[in-house]
Amino acid sequence: MPIYLVVLLAALIGAPESGLARPQNGQRPADIFADIAEGLSAADISRISSSFASQVHVTLRGGESGLFSSNQGYALLQRYLHDRSTSACAFTESAESSGAPYATGTILLNARGKKERAQVYVALARVRDRWVITHLTIY
Repeated sequence: MPIYLVVLLAALIGAPESGLARPQNGQRPADIFADIAEGLSAADISRISSSFASQVHVTLRGGESGLFSSNQGYALLQRYLHDRSTSACAFTESAESSGAPYATGTILLNARGKKERAQVYVALARVRDRWVITHLTIY
């Protein structure tokens, strides 16, 4: 067996699986969580909608809940945040090194003049070479 084939096989066999932390598109779960926090803080769902899975489970306090297409999830969240002004969203806990990254934190809402603090939960899954949002809950 030629030496270059031996070297190539050794490299392939010994190569660590680095795709869990950083898929081919270069975006890490932490990057998506940061985009989500910024998008929710600004009530701008367009910042995060490109990261929605084709089907996303959305649960909203005092709103709808269920499995929706990415377009339906976008419209649902946009309408929900339109009815409430947001002042901040921050994730306080996350697990990014597992095969199912998630983050949880708080969002400050102002609904009909009443300030509310709600919990936010987001879960990601890897689809092909990118991380996508599979669950987004505001409760």
